[in-house]
Amino acid sequence: MKVIDTNNKKAFKPDNHFGNLTVVDVLGPENSDHLTIQVSFGPVGSGSDMHSHEKSEQLFFILSGRLTMIGGDGEKEILSSGMAAYLSPKESHATLNEGEEGVVALVITSPHLR
Repeated sequence: MKVIDTNNKKAFKPDNHFGNLTVVDVLGPENSDHLTIQVSFGPVGSGSDMHSHEKSEQLFFILSGRLTMIGGDGEKEILSSGMAAYLSPKESHATLNEGEEGVVALVITSPHLR
């Protein structure tokens, strides 16, 4: 068993993200062979540019707030607390917090992106 205390971990801004969106690594290459788990904090107006991940699948699970997920075809889905979006490898996507409050999401990626 590995116990991970994220209380003292420093948040960082991922590449291709904007609007002061930050993430905190819960699990990553330093303590897992294949899985990355991050808590993402997205203020109003923050998000990510359209992108895809060649070999990685992702799951966005919304803990609080609302997040607009945008597919490569332009389709938009608004996720709120308790909802999730799964993305397969090579599936283009972008995110945007168009809500009135910050969004907190658990982002699970496998295999690691870095």
